[in-house]
Amino acid sequence: MKKSQLALLLGVFVIGCATDEEGDDDVELGDTEQAITCPAPPLVTNRSFAVTDPAILAKFSFQRVMNKITATGKSTITSLQLYKDWMASWASCQAGVDPNGYGIDCTRPESQFGAFNPFAATGPRFVPVALMNRFDLAPSNGADCGEYRIVYALKDSPADRGFIIFEARLPNPNTALGLKGCAGVADFWAKQSTVADVATRAGNLERLYFTGITAEGLTYSPVVTASNYGLGATGAANGKGQIRTNFFADFTEWHLREFKLKKPCAATASCKLSLAHVTVKTNPAGELFRGTHANTAAFEASFLKQIPALSRRSAATLAMGIQNAHNEFESSQ
Repeated sequence: MKKSQLALLLGVFVIGCATDEEGDDDVELGDTEQAITCPAPPLVTNRSFAVTDPAILAKFSFQRVMNKITATGKSTITSLQLYKDWMASWASCQAGVDPNGYGIDCTRPESQFGAFNPFAATGPRFVPVALMNRFDLAPSNGADCGEYRIVYALKDSPADRGFIIFEARLPNPNTALGLKGCAGVADFWAKQSTVADVATRAGNLERLYFTGITAEGLTYSPVVTASNYGLGATGAANGKGQIRTNFFADFTEWHLREFKLKKPCAATASCKLSLAHVTVKTNPAGELFRGTHANTAAFEASFLKQIPALSRRSAATLAMGIQNAHNEFESSQ
């Protein structure tokens, strides 16, 4: 979504604007074409949308986020061990991966990233490069309040390039209010544009991500919580939110994977936390386009239904919904 469109959506809550038509309850705001009937307040990109100020990012170390995830996930292993187990998934396939037989390469060079300490102060490590406000991903029925992301980049590894994106789905504290239950967090982000002092903005964002905030009479839980990265109540990897990796190991090939947290016990119990390798969303298998797979007919029938969403007037609102059975477990270029 373009910055101007997200600004308008935030303006709906900040100054009471309204759209001229209702969106479908089961689509994301970013997938709708709605005209805003009143102007949005002035918003600053690097304060309310994509935060890259080093003084703010200093509060979001990779170790701090991983430690918070293992703590809220009641993990019996350390954050470092969780990371190393995660990187080892490129060396061998997890059981049950690729049930549709689209093909996956499980002995890949990305596993070498498990050989170093990603929390170290020197040498190869992951450092924060951006906080991203994706309120535009909130469903129009207010089932949740969108995604709030932290982007990390691999540093001091000359032969490689890598990014890890923590994409937390923030729960709506009062779903009975619909999308109005998310007004507080939308207003919080918008108001950062009016805060000139970087230290104050840093403290505000630190509270949003690590301790939670109260706004518009509602209390929002911390962004960085295991349950916001896919960990379901039973411990299965079926919750909202995810973590994605974009790796260029040895600069040989761009490679994207998607993960959700899981554990072999209930989310409220203590046991080993791990990252489940799940499908990359909106990523249909190449075999389905080539017509060489048993799922081709079903995919072609569903793909034809996407034509209206792919034919919208505004390029920023083009969308495509893919059944999960048609998605692959990796994307490479």
